[in-house]
Amino acid sequence: MRLPYRPEIDGLRALAVLAVVIFHAEIVLGGRVILSGGFIGVDIFFVISGYLITSIILGALGDGNFSVKDFYQRRARRILPALFTVMIASVPLAWALMLPKAMKDYAGANLSSLVFGSNFWFWQEDTYFGGPAALKPFLHTWSLSVEEQFYVLFPVLLIGLWALARKHILAVFIVAALVSLGAAHMLSTSTPDAAFYLLPFRGWELLAGAGLARLEQAKGRPKAAGVKSYLPFLGLILILTSFIMFNSNTPHPSLITVYPIAGTMLIIWYGGSADVLTRVLSSRLLVGVGLISYSLYLWHYMLFAFARIWQGGALALGWTVAVIAASFALSIFTYFLIEKPARNNKALPLRWFAGLIGAAFLGLLTVNIYVWRAGGAPQRMGAVASLIAETKRIPFKRGDEYCIAAPVDEACYFPVDAATRTLVLVGDSHAEAIGLQLQMRAEKNGFNFLYIGARGCPLIPDGYREDHRPDQQKACLEQAEDLQVFLAQSEPVTIVYFSYMVHYLGRPAYTDYSGTLVPERQASMRLKSGKEAYLEVSAAAAKMFESWTTNGHKLMIIYPVPEARENVPKAMAKIFSGQDQVRARDVENADLNTALTTHFEMTSRVRTLYDGLKNNPNISLFYPERVFCKDGEICRTHDSRIYYADDNHLAPYGSKIMVDELAKTLGWIP
Repeated sequence: MRLPYRPEIDGLRALAVLAVVIFHAEIVLGGRVILSGGFIGVDIFFVISGYLITSIILGALGDGNFSVKDFYQRRARRILPALFTVMIASVPLAWALMLPKAMKDYAGANLSSLVFGSNFWFWQEDTYFGGPAALKPFLHTWSLSVEEQFYVLFPVLLIGLWALARKHILAVFIVAALVSLGAAHMLSTSTPDAAFYLLPFRGWELLAGAGLARLEQAKGRPKAAGVKSYLPFLGLILILTSFIMFNSNTPHPSLITVYPIAGTMLIIWYGGSADVLTRVLSSRLLVGVGLISYSLYLWHYMLFAFARIWQGGALALGWTVAVIAASFALSIFTYFLIEKPARNNKALPLRWFAGLIGAAFLGLLTVNIYVWRAGGAPQRMGAVASLIAETKRIPFKRGDEYCIAAPVDEACYFPVDAATRTLVLVGDSHAEAIGLQLQMRAEKNGFNFLYIGARGCPLIPDGYREDHRPDQQKACLEQAEDLQVFLAQSEPVTIVYFSYMVHYLGRPAYTDYSGTLVPERQASMRLKSGKEAYLEVSAAAAKMFESWTTNGHKLMIIYPVPEARENVPKAMAKIFSGQDQVRARDVENADLNTALTTHFEMTSRVRTLYDGLKNNPNISLFYPERVFCKDGEICRTHDSRIYYADDNHLAPYGSKIMVDELAKTLGWIP
């Protein structure tokens, strides 16, 4: 049975993919990301896929001519050629632009994508909405893996249902979808990454479309007449509202995701040639975008990731427009020259298709295994590779226990025999970066050492980041509360506090490295009471610091490290990549430094907070600029070796330099 073509579904695909592209473009207007819920476009794809695949299988089963072999051949022809084309095109870009660790991660992600398991790979790495996610060229293949896992399991299950419980197929779909939705909702706050990436918690979206297909087979689709002709508009409103109102903090997938899923179902079910929305979705422009939507989905994220790697972070509007334009151009090329011929059995017989796909698979497999086993192939970067390799951030651990976000207990306590004094390092990932060096100095000077930290959290009571997920906010609040209880109950200790306070308080408007005025950046922190002005957060932080010293503790606060104007290791890689020899003086002369005046402008809010504590005799202050800005005008990011792991975290070498000076301030032997 051949399904009748419904152009409005291609128009719906266009709506979905455009939302995803705009979301990944990260265009900010009026302080808000445009289409902050554009990621819902993937959920729309799931419903469409469930509907079309189930319609194909049920139609063939009804005609008595379903072939598992033909089904999987069609899926392979639909998915693999474009995917492999984009993956092959990414290899030279990755080879030229990625640092060794990132290159190794890229290879691992590619290998998992080749076997359609990348959703598991990325589930174990970062959240989809985290900053590093934007630099992973094939993060978006998680959704392909979910669909392929569904395609592997679903035909077999449906054949069994057709043979044993044909009358109850729809009921089974409904029950399974409700169980999947319920599980997704429960996990959306407790373990949101599992809910986001894994098939059991996405299955209900695919089954929503599958249910429509079964209902259509049994009852037929209703005509969109009278009141029913307005239901597709209701569906569109639900979808567009989700695009606008949802954001990275929205529990997803969860019960709230029912809104865009229901909207998609209304358009599929009640869409017809008579209603206006169907005619709009069936327009040549939207249908054209829908036809290239798969290639566009593949190309855009990969290109955005490499553009951000090349630019060292967020893209200017010109770059964003260029990436989108290139994505469309390459998608049109891929659709007409790769996708369409690959789907045509006559144009590309099975033996030729299998040979080409097999060769591409083996080539990609070989290249990525080599890169993975070679640790990201650092030799491709020439002599600068060893220079960059030592900038890798090393997680602070005690044995097998990671110290960051560990409970305030023995996990990250380093006792020294007969020691009666204790140093407590408190802070976020900036503190973690100096943890190992400070722990070694503490041991050398007869101090027990304890690290209490939470990544991305300054541990201010009742303070959390608005851009964090609910589970991250909860963990931050709990860690801060545990810290306060510990310090209130412990014997007097020496505390060293270090965090990325610049980010938490936001930056005032300042003159950047080129002399251009940079607009103010809002504070990322807010208080549980609902206050979010940086002055309120500053007051809460000052109160926290003062409270520590009333218990007899001594506190040293480390001011912000001068922030580099770009990712220093990546910038070095651009400057020296491929050179067989790099002289120390060439590295020293590389201009990646920051003006001290710029550093002071950027950190003025933090300096106001910390300067206000100078009169407390139990609080001392440490100024990293006295270490890294010795000439009084320029803050160095490197000498013959690199101080920074990125643009604001210290690398092991930079940590050693700063902690040596910090030890002297504490009266220790460095």
